[in-house]
Amino acid sequence: MAPSHRGCSMLPPLAAALGPGTTVRTQVCVEDPESGQQVRIPFIVARGAEDGPTLCLLAAQRGLDMNGTAALHLALPRLDLTRLSGTIIGAPVANPPAARIKRHAFPSDDGWPRACLHDMNATWPGDAEGTLTERMAAAIWEQCIESAHAVVDLHSSPSSRGAMTLVRATSDASMACAKAFGIPHVQVTREIDRRALYDVAARQGKAAIEVRLPPPGAIAPDSVRLALTGTRNVLVELHMTDRGARAGETAFVLPESELRAWHAPTDGVVLSHVDPGSIVQEGALIAELLSLHTAEVAAEAIAPFRGVVTLLGCAADPAGRATDLVAQGELYAQVARCDL
Repeated sequence: MAPSHRGCSMLPPLAAALGPGTTVRTQVCVEDPESGQQVRIPFIVARGAEDGPTLCLLAAQRGLDMNGTAALHLALPRLDLTRLSGTIIGAPVANPPAARIKRHAFPSDDGWPRACLHDMNATWPGDAEGTLTERMAAAIWEQCIESAHAVVDLHSSPSSRGAMTLVRATSDASMACAKAFGIPHVQVTREIDRRALYDVAARQGKAAIEVRLPPPGAIAPDSVRLALTGTRNVLVELHMTDRGARAGETAFVLPESELRAWHAPTDGVVLSHVDPGSIVQEGALIAELLSLHTAEVAAEAIAPFRGVVTLLGCAADPAGRATDLVAQGELYAQVARCDL
């Protein structure tokens, strides 16, 4: 029977009963205060042959963040526990109700992103007596995060933004994990970030990062591979294993980093010459804008400095789909100077 989490009842950590070299699948039940029904949150817990840190891997706390779910499904059951020191607790679907209705949040993602009232990533460390979303966050915090040394929170991102890692500037351990994960674009934050998990966990002394992998609502093999490689590298950084992968170049973008943006002088199609989220050198051709009226090049985006491409193409059309079609005046490319 799955353990339940109701009110302020305290539960032992999910890994407490595991012997060394063991992997188990389990669930934590949370009661919906509106319907009285039980929501089951699945976990995969792997304890290595040797003692060591605890790493929490979270995916799909927003219902469209599927790449992390796929990565945890592939990675955790296949771990070589004889070479693992410590414990990994994975939550492949942290927000089952939101995933079930194919929305960022449950019961509604109206006002997304900043005005959404039900975003799990704005509720940490949760509230065991609050809404269903707050209760789920509280259960995950208690069972998975509170005793962890490090947290990797896997999200999605628009295709126009590319992959990126978010990290708190004041946490050296988090900065080290962000660099180890190996995604080129690392966005450094200084201000408190709406009770986002990576921010709350870092302020409590944990090494914590948020990883965003495109696209939302679908599984992209390249993004899943990024998540798998990055997770292995974090395990090496935490001295939990000696089997990592070669990390690529990373570039840290600060809140005060210089930005250069390009807006479409006419309706057009964005012809990309690099990928969103990639590092470009000064003088590199980032994109051309082909006019819809003449089919000729109407504008070029050329990097004025070494930086990270933080946007390429239109963020979304009116139906919410990613597109390379832009209207006159719309932002179609942006690069941020690499400051670290």
